Amino acid sequence: MKRVLGIVIASMLIVTGCQPPLEMTEEPYVPVEIEMVQTMDLEQRAALSGVLTANREAVIMVPLAAIVERVDVRLGEWVEKDEPLFLLDAEAIEDQVEQAAAAFDQARAGYESNLEQLQLAQTTAERLKRLYEAGAVSKSEWEQAELAASPEMIAALSAGFQQAKTMYDQATSMMSDLEVRAPISGKISFLGVSEQGYAAPGQPAAVISDASIMKVAVNLPSKLISSISVGDSVSLEIPAIQAQAVGEILAIGSAVDQQTFLYPVEINLENPEGKMLPGMFAKVYLVTDRRVGVVSVPIEAVVEKLGRQKVFVQEGDRAVERVVETGLDDGTYVEIIAGVSAGESLIVKGQNFLDDGSLILVVKE
Repeated sequence: MKRVLGIVIASMLIVTGCQPPLEMTEEPYVPVEIEMVQTMDLEQRAALSGVLTANREAVIMVPLAAIVERVDVRLGEWVEKDEPLFLLDAEAIEDQVEQAAAAFDQARAGYESNLEQLQLAQTTAERLKRLYEAGAVSKSEWEQAELAASPEMIAALSAGFQQAKTMYDQATSMMSDLEVRAPISGKISFLGVSEQGYAAPGQPAAVISDASIMKVAVNLPSKLISSISVGDSVSLEIPAIQAQAVGEILAIGSAVDQQTFLYPVEINLENPEGKMLPGMFAKVYLVTDRRVGVVSVPIEAVVEKLGRQKVFVQEGDRAVERVVETGLDDGTYVEIIAGVSAGESLIVKGQNFLDDGSLILVVKE
């Protein structure tokens, strides 16, 4: 029995001797990456979108239907101002000039005749007014006479006459200049006529776009409109051609759109190589706030605990917690108003696993 008890005690001593003392247990560490706190310029940008349009564009219309005798340009071709675009056939226009002249003569005769009657009606209305004031005629008789001599009647007569005159003037003008020329220099972005085809009134015969300078319109809310000015630089991205560009704010609307409650902003950008085309989608980035030479840290370095924003800095082999006050951020870096200074070693990876005073192992600087 004594021998068995001795074996048990010896076994217990052996097991106990294999475990290290409690005070010799190693403190766990957290691997971290650190980065030096820097000062830099920060910008806050508003991302908007718009569609590119040519800065100058001319739509060529013909006032009367006409056969196109000759076309001198092609779609996509560059033309100079006053360069011939197409030639209209004279015969069809001559017929329309005669018709327009006849209609004009008829409208003038009708206008002159009706004007005489209207002047007579005005005289009658004035006479009936005096009779009404004297009690010799009823009010309804006077009012009916006034209605026949109203200014609206004069305007209606004049409108019909002026319309006929305009048609006649347009027809004679076309007859004197059958060769349609470019009103501006630019590229033929639309061509709606062909030889021996018809040029119809009310439909564009051609469109000339001067796309050497492009423009894009965007809309800003009232809280941002005061942060930009005419002449400010604007960054743009045109995905269709995978291009970056810099534009300039040309105009800022002074009145809000009553439907969207946004302010219109117009931006110009140069297009010297002509790669940007009207109708292309553009991403526009407007700088709405800026900080120069401020202490900044990566946004992910800031952690929130118990409603307060904190960062961790390295002091020896320990992580020290700092409560910080943040300011402007640009989506990558954030301004630090108080809490850390430039030149300190900031923990930028592993910070979510730290407490104040945690043992750390720097794996990357």
